[in-house]
Amino acid sequence: MSRKNREKAKKQKVSKVGLPQGSSIYIGVERSDEVVMSIYTYDSSSLFHQTGININEIRQLAEDKVHWINVDGIHDVKTVHDICSIFGIHALTEEDILNSLSRPKCEIFEDYIYSGIKMLKNEKEDVIIEDEQLSLILKNNILITFQETPGDVFDPIRHRLNMPESRIRRKSADYLFLALHDVTVDNYISIVDLVDEMNQTIESQIIENPSEGVLKQIQSLKNDLIYLKKYIFPVRESINKIMRSDSIHISKDNYKYFNDLYDHLIYVTEGIEMQREVVVSHRELYMSHMSNKMNGVMQVLTIVTTVFIPLSFIAGVYGMNFKYMPELDWKNGYFYVLGLMFIVGMGMVVYFRKKRWL
Repeated sequence: MSRKNREKAKKQKVSKVGLPQGSSIYIGVERSDEVVMSIYTYDSSSLFHQTGININEIRQLAEDKVHWINVDGIHDVKTVHDICSIFGIHALTEEDILNSLSRPKCEIFEDYIYSGIKMLKNEKEDVIIEDEQLSLILKNNILITFQETPGDVFDPIRHRLNMPESRIRRKSADYLFLALHDVTVDNYISIVDLVDEMNQTIESQIIENPSEGVLKQIQSLKNDLIYLKKYIFPVRESINKIMRSDSIHISKDNYKYFNDLYDHLIYVTEGIEMQREVVVSHRELYMSHMSNKMNGVMQVLTIVTTVFIPLSFIAGVYGMNFKYMPELDWKNGYFYVLGLMFIVGMGMVVYFRKKRWL
């Protein structure tokens, strides 16, 4: 969701205060879209895909195949509750699924593994980061994913599923669980690269033509990086938790892939920290540039004022109304005074240039 929608969702969160743990309440942007469920059923030799399935169609699934059930829309509390009831998902996990503002986390239960992460996208020109709550539940040979809205970053996974020779078709649901995390993290990398490009653009604008609009861009990017840190850093903890676990739902052969995914997350988190430092340095560069610009203006004004001080003094002297001032009787006195003022003014300018004040 965008920053504006995120603030709306935070206001809804207040309504949950005081309710018991495990209460099934949707927290997020109000939606009226129909919940869409789809399923991929596959093994090394076959693949079945269907969209628009109902609850009854997922009650009895073949145990010898891998099933990926995807749910687009968590605003329908009843649908989420029914799915959780069918697969024996704990009420606390259901609560996390329904909360679009929940912190990324991983919970390893005896019967299943729950992972809640943020799926980040950049599909709108006026929004740098669009985030969406993504919940994954791995139970035996079944993987269930809950998304807030249709549209995701999983097209590369779907493409690999259509290839019979791909590794994903030859492995169990835990590898699909890993693959969805991996493509989500890869998208994190593209977001960090986008932030890097924006930082370079901002730096060029500061050097060429710093304006108030540039300062707004810096502040906006700073806020987005705060959200990135909030969304991504906990994912590293979640993957590390899976790596340290001895869950029966993760085959030992796949732990090396989780280790590689953890390395990617380290790269992303280090990139976010670096970009935050760059944003801070850009703000300092902007303030320094504006300060230097103001100092230049003040220097010119100070020199102009300094030049006119003796000229004002001369004009003030001959502006006095004393009757007996010798120079008042000079025929060319007016021109003499103007010449004197010119010589004094030019002499001060030459002196300032010699001192390199101009």
